[in-house]
Amino acid sequence: MQNGVTVLFRISTTIRGHAYLVDLNTSVIVSSWLAHSLPYVPGEGCEVWSCAITQDAQTAVTGGEDGSMKLWDARSHTMTEMSKIFEAGVVFVDFPLENQDQIITGSYDEHIRIFDRRNLKDPIAERKLSGGVWNIERSGSQFCVACMYGGYSILDAETLEVVHENRSAGVNLLYGATKVDDDVLFCTFNDYLVVLDEAK
Repeated sequence: MQNGVTVLFRISTTIRGHAYLVDLNTSVIVSSWLAHSLPYVPGEGCEVWSCAITQDAQTAVTGGEDGSMKLWDARSHTMTEMSKIFEAGVVFVDFPLENQDQIITGSYDEHIRIFDRRNLKDPIAERKLSGGVWNIERSGSQFCVACMYGGYSILDAETLEVVHENRSAGVNLLYGATKVDDDVLFCTFNDYLVVLDEAK
């Protein structure tokens, strides 16, 4: 809180490798830094596919086309940890609201992984799915995962066991899926469709 106003910060990223910290009260970019670059072109940024910031705005996480996830001190833009266990680009990162000491990730390498942010060397849980893990949403005790060409999967949030999946839904590239009661609402890229699918 500054001068009686709650300061809300959000983080955004670009295809040119930069991360931006934005003050939502003023819509002003507070700071920016080069977060990801490809190893064979040092200093030239690559796509930063996803980012998140903790509720206290102290720590940020980014995932990039370079196949790495990076943890940042959001105040100093200093990288504090990095994980390169991914076999492809990291397209989803988030701090779960129920446990901000964890980071959940999705990658083109078809894995969903959960890390303890104090140790990024080994995930505390992981599951290989049927396609690139583009988006992950928590719905009660489950995750609804959009798996691109692999359709969608519903996972138990504790064990990451697959409860239900529809792989054929990915024939036209499924980038977004969300649970609506007992069904799944998803959208596909190639045919411009939004579909309500029975997920029982």
